[in-house]
Amino acid sequence: MSIKTCPLTGQDIIIKMIYSFYKSDSAQLFSFSSGHLGALPFSDRQLLSLFEINGFSQVLQLSRLIIIELVKFLILTIFPFKNLLLILRTTLRKTLGKRPDTIYKLSVMSLGNHIFEKDPYFGVLLRSLDEKFNYLKIVGGFNFKSSGYIFVESGLSYLSLGKVIFSILLSPFFSIIYLIGCARKLDRLLDRAIFIILSLKEINSGSFNGNKVITKSIEAWLEDTKINKFLYPMEGRNWEKNIVKGMSKSKVKSIGYLHCALTPRHFSLNQTGFYQEESIPDIIIAPSEMCAKILNSTFPKVTVRNGFFLRGSRGSGGNEGIKHGTDTLLFALTGNIEESGQILSHLFESKVQECYKIVIRLNPNTSSYMYLQELVERYKFILYREQKDYLPSVCFFRSSSVALDYLRLGVLPVYINLGEIVSNNVFELDNKYQFESVDFSKDKEMSIDLSQNIKKIVDIKSKSVLNGAEMSDYYLNQSYNSRMLVQLLN
Repeated sequence: MSIKTCPLTGQDIIIKMIYSFYKSDSAQLFSFSSGHLGALPFSDRQLLSLFEINGFSQVLQLSRLIIIELVKFLILTIFPFKNLLLILRTTLRKTLGKRPDTIYKLSVMSLGNHIFEKDPYFGVLLRSLDEKFNYLKIVGGFNFKSSGYIFVESGLSYLSLGKVIFSILLSPFFSIIYLIGCARKLDRLLDRAIFIILSLKEINSGSFNGNKVITKSIEAWLEDTKINKFLYPMEGRNWEKNIVKGMSKSKVKSIGYLHCALTPRHFSLNQTGFYQEESIPDIIIAPSEMCAKILNSTFPKVTVRNGFFLRGSRGSGGNEGIKHGTDTLLFALTGNIEESGQILSHLFESKVQECYKIVIRLNPNTSSYMYLQELVERYKFILYREQKDYLPSVCFFRSSSVALDYLRLGVLPVYINLGEIVSNNVFELDNKYQFESVDFSKDKEMSIDLSQNIKKIVDIKSKSVLNGAEMSDYYLNQSYNSRMLVQLLN
């Protein structure tokens, strides 16, 4: 892996540190070392502040974090209710669930409790298949009976179930030994301290053992299966890599389907070095031409197929009868309370609402939805409702996939830059069409500048015509039919 040596940007420092964690976590048991920034429990700014600790007060802060996580670890070791619940759930799903069929040539693994026709990752692809297949699911919560899918835990044999239970019971001992062994491979004392904090957070959350159940279940099932193809949603996480390792040993062809927009935050997919050779799938399906180019560069020895984006709405790009509201601006926010609150506050202070209708689109599936809805109403902005008679002039966004949905409909996407160290802007990896961003950083007194910049962007939009469908397909291609989808798996 090549890292810049001088000068290092904040993003370079974060990539370099996570890569050192990845190398230390040789068995890839921790999610935070995967190279997927979304797997970390801290924001990029919080992470960088830990990496650059240089004062006594900051050392105290780091020590406090370690002590807090150690206390949690000791409490969960003495009262292991999380581990016991995981054992109970795993046992019941194995006992009550249907075991995957060993004769089907194709198996598909996905997440959530949907039936295959409504699968959020592969639904349209699976509905196009004529052949029968195993449909395995990683499901949270405490569902014990499945309908229309197979729990991944059902792949365990009773012998392997016993081994998993034994490893979970002894995990406080084994995990701390493994953690210390990994930390000792790091050069700096600071790096070791941060690694310990991140490891303990993951162990205490239960995800360390949860990921172990997933990988052991697939490994156990692969020992006596006759399948020859295994499809899974790819995002560069460590549990995916361990599953692919098991398939490599069993001579099963692994197919990783990238199911989302590729952004700078996916280090493991846009930087080399975050995969061992045996953890790379045999075939990678990219959701667009842009993604295929980047994945070909990251994985030059692997077959990368230029596929399609199967999630989201399929706008036609021919928007006859749908008007663009020249006085309406849409702001598509995430469920992050801190960043969304910052955007709403700066937007209100800019007084741009005196010139335009400001529509705020929130994610209703997040726990913060009600709070952010109240905040929108407090600022007297308009809360987004599904509208079919008109479209906004511009979509200011934090979520790349939402921006591309609107671009497909001919709406100009503009990234909301909050001064983050690692951007979530898909256009930063490949800005073929020269899309803009607007500065909402709290580091500047920028209310007047913000208002002027927004007006300038709207003025540019009013003088241009976007070929939205073609542009959007370059980043997330939705121009497909059933026959084209089936061919991707052959």
